Amino acid sequence: MDPKYLIDIPEGQQLLQKLQGSLSVGEEAISTAAEAVKTAMHNLLIKKQYSTERREHRKCCRNDKKIKK
Repeated sequence: MDPKYLIDIPEGQQLLQKLQGSLSVGEEAISTAAEAVKTAMHNLLIKKQYSTERREHRKCCRNDKKIKK
């Protein structure tokens, strides 16, 4: 049965909600999810800061250098 027909019958909206189930998400769950998304995006967008020694070590150990012949 098409859901739009259930709305036309008396108490059809309540019946439709009962059949489909209701999704109730608390305010706390939404704020927790938003905070997790914010932290994840921050971690993705942050640029790594290496010390000078670590930077030099990364430069000398790169595997994409051209081989000099």
